[in-house]
Amino acid sequence: MLEQLGLHPIILHEKEDQGRTVIEKFIDHAGSLGAAIVLLSPDDRIEGADHNIMHRARQNVIFELGYFLGALGRDRVIALHKVDPNLEMPSDYIGVLFKRFEGDWPYEVGKELRAMGDDVDLNTL
Repeated sequence: MLEQLGLHPIILHEKEDQGRTVIEKFIDHAGSLGAAIVLLSPDDRIEGADHNIMHRARQNVIFELGYFLGALGRDRVIALHKVDPNLEMPSDYIGVLFKRFEGDWPYEVGKELRAMGDDVDLNTL
């Protein structure tokens, strides 16, 4: 979707390792970003206090969300989440509007990127 908009996303696992640790590779590539899109998908299962099973994004994704919020600012980070009534959202981030990973999400993300100043043509979606 990002490539359809004429952007060049950094997909970390497609980049060379060059003997770096994961966090070194992450930080090296994160420094060149103008914006970040973070997908919060219900990959981990946890048992809540009431013994109900909750889902949450993997802890590395929550770390990356926090890193980008600090490095780029809230206005340069788009948090997408899969619709799941049992998905635990990061409590420190409650109140910030998330984009749902459903329906017309590519258009919604494109609008956000355009609002950030990226030259994207939403007609390519």
